[in-house]
Amino acid sequence: MRRLKKQFKSKTSQGQPSLKEIERAEFGYAVRQSVQTLYLGF
Repeated sequence: MRRLKKQFKSKTSQGQPSLKEIERAEFGYAVRQSVQTLYLGF
């Protein structure tokens, strides 16, 4: 998660902040986590 935020910080410093990109990445991360927990649960 920290790695993602660092990438976005470098992007914003370049002058192209993209909230949608951040939301998409965080959503993808959450989906991945839930899938992992599902597999580990079974």
